[in-house]
Amino acid sequence: MYHLCGSLEGAAGQVLEGLPANAKMQDVAQLLQTRFGTKLQAERFEAELLGRRRQPDETLQHLYREISRLVSLAHPSEGTDFTDHVGKEAFIRALDNGPLQLKVLKGEPTDLEGALNLATKYEAYKSSLVSQGTLSKSSSYAAILDDDDRSKRRSRAVHAVQGTSEDAESPLSPSEVRDLLAQATKGIAALVVQSSGTDKDKPSTKKSPSPKKTSGAWSSRRGGSRRNSGRKQDPKVDPCHNCNEVGH
Repeated sequence: MYHLCGSLEGAAGQVLEGLPANAKMQDVAQLLQTRFGTKLQAERFEAELLGRRRQPDETLQHLYREISRLVSLAHPSEGTDFTDHVGKEAFIRALDNGPLQLKVLKGEPTDLEGALNLATKYEAYKSSLVSQGTLSKSSSYAAILDDDDRSKRRSRAVHAVQGTSEDAESPLSPSEVRDLLAQATKGIAALVVQSSGTDKDKPSTKKSPSPKKTSGAWSSRRGGSRRNSGRKQDPKVDPCHNCNEVGH
């Protein structure tokens, strides 16, 4: 009891304040466990582990040691497999760098040490490229691509272009274009004639022109166009002389 009390210093020595005179060594040990032990503070250490992020200019080795310490404090009674998994996930999350985290995850580390080795390797790659002038200091880890990634991206681009060229429709032949234009012309003419016939059937407040003038105007237009064009009357397009309807 006396040796224990004499060896406590600083914050640990403050537990002796208000200690009863008949206190025993077990009482002092209980106070030390309550104030500094991990049994009652595991939740606090677990929260610190979840919120731990890599600080600017912090080395990966220092981050690794901090993660290891928090894992041991947050899960003092867990097995090795559990602590390895928790430490690996906490370390990758603490990197706080999306491209670097992706590269480490692609390496599929099994424990905290494996994640540290991968992160250290990719940081060394970037430092080497920056020193050679290949990358700028502000470049992200996404610029460090493997050869298979580049080949896959190039292959996807080539397949996309090939698919577009193969799926493109072949141009129409000149005869098909002429047929389509002829059909469109006939259809437009028929619509114009039908529209003019519908307008004549509607009652109008205006005085209608005399039949001779209308017939003459229509006859001069249609007849003149037939004489000038030299084509025969088409029942599908040209209206009848008597009823002004198409189809006979």
